[in-house]
Formats: sequence, structure tokens, C-alpha cells
Amino acid sequence: MMPNFFILGAPKCGTTSLAAYCAQHDRIFVPSIKESALFSGGADVPVDSHYAAAIYRKGKSCEYLCDATPTYLANGRSVIPKMLATYSVPHDLKFLIILRNPVDRFISHYKHNYYRGSEPRGIDEVAESEVRTYRQDPERIESLEYLSPGFYDIWVPMWIRAFDKSQFLILSTDELNDAKDLELNKIWQFLNIEPPDGLSDVCLNVSGRPRIHNVNRWAFNSNAFGKRIIRRILSKKARAILRQLILNLNTLQPVEQYPISAISRDRLAQVYGSSIEAMKTYTDTNVL
Repeated sequence: MMPNFFILGAPKCGTTSLAAYCAQHDRIFVPSIKESALFSGGADVPVDSHYAAAIYRKGKSCEYLCDATPTYLANGRSVIPKMLATYSVPHDLKFLIILRNPVDRFISHYKHNYYRGSEPRGIDEVAESEVRTYRQDPERIESLEYLSPGFYDIWVPMWIRAFDKSQFLILSTDELNDAKDLELNKIWQFLNIEPPDGLSDVCLNVSGRPRIHNVNRWAFNSNAFGKRIIRRILSKKARAILRQLILNLNTLQPVEQYPISAISRDRLAQVYGSSIEAMKTYTDTNVL
């Protein structure tokens, strides 16, 4: 039992909220671990069919089994070959991509890592470092954690070439926020299913300030004290649920703003400028 509907990304563009809306439809199953990462881990890492069967077992009566792993989009070089090798009829798959202004996405990605304790640097330092590295050697783009996912003109065409454009729906984060019902109706039409009744509003995975930074650092450090024991006792699914519970309990109010200098913002906008223009040939939606 394998997923046949993918929310590819990009990270920090609203994939968690999008998955939560899809989960409210009785013909779509989204597992409790919405980022199953079945096809992650490099081309030489096999797909764990037993793990897939376990997390999708409850959705066997649904038409669509959803995998909402947003890192797939920018890792197509390794993910796509694994998908093509896994599915006998890969052109039956459906792919949903949601995009956000890449500068705003960069900032949100930084906030996410900073507040979970995995990023000690300031945002201007991060922006300057990644922009400098990219300008010195554009071939290193995939090594740039924050800058890379926003080059949609590199990643989206890679996916469309591997499959078929009819298998893809591209949405905008801003348009989902401003006209939720209209954007969700595009999804139901794309999947050829009737709209569900009475959807609840969701806004999930918003970066927030932790009560205690060290708690978040522990949650995301695989070598932290006690982690080896936990790995032996709890399944992968149980560990993911425990980590999310810890983060929820340790998070204060969402942080809507984070100070980034005008210089850093302008640098990012210049770097992404040609990418934004190039994406206009792939969608008639004002995604950026």
C-alpha cells in the first residue's frame, strides 16, 4: 500500500495546512505523520514498503493516500528515480505543489529552524553567507539549506519533465490564505472528487517562540542524551508524535515578524529575480 497523491512542497509554504484541509475529505487519507519521507534518504536508500503499509493501513478504503513531504520538491534528483522505480503506472499519480514568494519563504524557513534551536546564527548572517556562496559558485545551490528550496524554476520543471504536466496542480500560499474556498475547489476538481461539507479552518506549523530553547534543541538532536534508548523503545511513528507533542507544549505565541535588514531582503530579491520570471511559463497562477 503506497501513496498516490503527493504534496511536494515547497517547505514553509503551507503544506501542513494544505494537508490538514485534504485530511477533512473522506476520499483522501493523510496519515498522522503527514511527512512520511518514504522516498527520502538518497537514491541508494530503498523504499520501506513495510513502513508504508503501516502508516497507510487505515486509509485502504480511500481513493487517495497522501504523502505531504515538502522536501521532495527540491530533492527531485534522488526522489524521482525512486518513485519511477516503485510505481508500475507512475502517470496515475497526482502532485500538488504550493509556492510562496521565495524571500518570504526563506525568512519563514529561518524562523522555523531558529526557534526549534537548530540555527544559532542571525538571519542577516545566514542570508549574506548563502547569497555569497551562491554567487561564487551557483553549482553549489543544492547545498544551501535556506536559499535552495526557493529556486522553483529549477525544481518544478524537473518534476514535470519526469511525469506529465496534467498530473500537477500549482497553488499559491497567498491565494490559499486570501481565497481559501476557491483554491481548495481547484484541488477537488484536480482530483475529480466532490467538495466536502463544512471544512474547518486551519493554520498549522506556524513558527513560534519556544519557552525553553534547550528543549527544542534536544527534540531535534538525534544524539541527545536518552535518544538512543527512546529509539529502541518507540517506533518511528511514536517518536514523531512524541516530538510534535514536545514542540506543541514548548511553543509560545506565533512569531509573525523577525527583523531582517532591508539590505538582506534586497539581496535575496535580486538572487531570486530571474527564478520568479522563469516560473511564469509554468503556471498562469500568480504564485509569487
